[in-house]
Parts: sequence; structure tokens; C-alpha cells
Amino acid sequence: MNSPCPAISVIVPVYNVEKYLRRCIESILNQKFTDFELLLIDDGSTDSSGDLCDEYARKDQRIIVFHTENRGVSHARQIGISQARGIYSIHVDADDWIEQDMLSEMYHTIQTDNADMLIVDFYLNFSDKQQLICQKPASLVPHAIIADILKGNLMGSLCNKLIRHTAYKEFNISFSIGINYCEDFLVVTEILLKTKKISYLPKPFYHYNQNNTSITNTLEKRTFEQRFLFIHKIESLLSSYPKLKKKINYAKLDIVYCMLFKSHNLYTKKECSDIYPESRKSIFSSRYTLGTRCILFALLYKWDGLFNILIKIQKSRHVKNVK
Repeated sequence: MNSPCPAISVIVPVYNVEKYLRRCIESILNQKFTDFELLLIDDGSTDSSGDLCDEYARKDQRIIVFHTENRGVSHARQIGISQARGIYSIHVDADDWIEQDMLSEMYHTIQTDNADMLIVDFYLNFSDKQQLICQKPASLVPHAIIADILKGNLMGSLCNKLIRHTAYKEFNISFSIGINYCEDFLVVTEILLKTKKISYLPKPFYHYNQNNTSITNTLEKRTFEQRFLFIHKIESLLSSYPKLKKKINYAKLDIVYCMLFKSHNLYTKKECSDIYPESRKSIFSSRYTLGTRCILFALLYKWDGLFNILIKIQKSRHVKNVK
């Protein structure tokens, strides 16, 4: 019989995911580890997602369902954080799924290491392949982990991190309502700034479904507006940490890159070059190819002639590769 206070709270924000929700919930209920509660937060779904949540809650007493008006994923996650009773908590997105031994192995490790946060590897799942993504930090020093996330070397998600749940109340950490892009990275950053003991388990348990309709992958004006809000918030969080604040240029460069190459001409070249000119400081230590770095360099330094030449070269290479 489970203890009155469960060992782990699993928090799942739900919004119009009827296609994936059963797979997600079943993967959680099929865990070898049983001392958990499952919080399903229905964020005003207009499909059958809310009904599915209620259906599962009637079958399993470990499931608690919250129905709210649609206010975004940050609001849904915050409800989960506020209502969770577990000693530790972890988030699972409703279109993803987890391995059967995830909770048991993560709980055993975080207890053994007496850590505040445990990081594990994960899988990226595409329609035709699965890719293992290693999340081994270069250092287990919290500030170094934040720097690695900003540089794109580690993922800032809460989905591959088991966290001592009292950290939220102890350090007054909550989600920024209205910011629904990298909202979990903002929380991870706050926790890393306040906690001390971080641990890493080199095993993948989480399957991160590459769903092209999510806000992360849907590049519209609203998507970029969310990214701008994220940058403003992360700069505020790191204002007292000059060395870390400089690393934000990597995140800014990623936005410039997406505006230029992935926005389908939503933004002009001038808008791309004007948005974060300071990000040029990180170009040649970024993770992009040399060709892409040169294009970004020419863009941000407004060397129009060189920029136009490099873009033509890139397009011609793309055409050759297609042929």
C-alpha cells in the first residue's frame, strides 16, 4: 500500500492530445515502481483529452485530474507543482512516453546520491527512427550546467530531471505564467541557482516525440514572441551572474538563426540582423557548421555583399544535394 505522501509526483500537462494521451498514461501506469501519484492537468482541451483523463482516474486511485480553462502550459505545470504531494517530482509531456523502469531507477539513484536534482539521458523519437541523446554534463556544478543548457549542449526540460519537490516552496520557485516556450528551462535555472547537489545517471528512459504541431516546432509570429519573452526572463534571472548572462548570447543566436532560416520569410533580413546584434560574440564558438556561422557573421555585422554571396552558395549546394 502506498504511503500517504507518495515518493514521486508525475505531472502531465494535457491539451488536445487525444492521439497520444493513452500511450503516455499507460507508460506511466505500467511503471515497475508503484509509489507515485499521477497529476493530469487538462488545460481546457477541446477534444476528448479531458474525458480520457477522467476515464483513467476512475480506474486508478493514484490519478488526480484537474480541469482548467486554457491558459497555457506554464499555468498547467504550476497547478501540478502546487498540488503535488510527492517527495520528488518529474514532468512528462502528454505526447511523449517513458520506459517501464524510469521511476524505479531514478528514485533509487537520487536517494543513493542524496541529490536535489537527477539528470538522465533521453530518446528523440521521429516517425522513422529513434536517436539517443546523451545528457552527461561537462561538470555537475550547477552554474556549469546552466551554461551548457544555454549553449545547447544539454536540454533544459524538466522531463529528464527528477527534482526534490520541496525546492519549489523552499526557494519560492514558480512558473512564469504567459511564457510557454522554454518555461521549464526557466524553472530548472532557478532551481540550479539555489540548490547544490546534482547527480547524473547515464541511462535513457524518456521518449521525446518529435511532434511537428507543438509550439517548439511551429514557427509562427507567436512562437517568436514567446522566444523573445523567454530571453527577457532569463536575462532577468541571471542579472546577478555576469558570466552566465554572457552565455545567453547562444540562445539569442539560436533565435536569429531560426528567424533567418526557419521562419519562412516572416522576418526581413534587417529584422534578423537588428534583433540581437550582441549575439555575434558567440558565433564562432556556437554549434553551427562553419558555413552557417559565416552567414550569421555577415548578417549580424551587416556585410550585405558577403551575406548575399554566402546565401547563394548555400542555396546552390542545397539544389545539388537534392538532385
